[in-house]
Amino acid sequence: MQCLLVFMLIVLLLRCFSICEAFECEFDAENHQFKVADTIRVDQSGKGDFRTVQKAIDSIPSNNKKWIRILISPGVFREKVTIPYDKPCIFLEGAGRLLTRIEWNSHMRTCDSATLTSFPDSIVAKGITFKNFYNVPLATMPNIKNTVKPALAARIYGDKSAFYNCAFFGLQDTLWDVQGRHYFKNCYIEGAIDFIFGSGQSIYEVSLCV
Repeated sequence: MQCLLVFMLIVLLLRCFSICEAFECEFDAENHQFKVADTIRVDQSGKGDFRTVQKAIDSIPSNNKKWIRILISPGVFREKVTIPYDKPCIFLEGAGRLLTRIEWNSHMRTCDSATLTSFPDSIVAKGITFKNFYNVPLATMPNIKNTVKPALAARIYGDKSAFYNCAFFGLQDTLWDVQGRHYFKNCYIEGAIDFIFGSGQSIYEVSLCV
């Protein structure tokens, strides 16, 4: 039994970005898994705990060390979402990137235009589309080079963040992979000018069967 436990821990270490682990967050050693301490439901119709994703994030205590899942219902959420430095161990779970979309249209500066900004370590997102649609109508205009402005879909700062089956849409500066180690599994990223940039040490993996 002891040898089996050691083997499983080694496997977890080797696959730290393929199954959403973050070793600062609480771990259920008895069942060999990371446990979700609480689930917060977001639904625009009012059937959940909150109507917006940002209010759900705001409700999580500072310096949280337990996995908190924010379950986001299908729909288009027109809001700008920021996860502050002091709120790690958050799992954003949508209904699928074709069904759950978070979008906004901020622009001009790379440091504050992102639809999603994630500062802390140990953040996981699954099945969500993040979109900045500010530049999208301009793509059909003849003088596009004179009108396009930085308009980020996401900027990711924290270490050990992972994104599964997500999508990022923009035109200029779509995904700012700022710093830290990040893992993108089966994600769709669309843009034209510096659509992926930054100093992050990241892995982008796509399965051939998808």
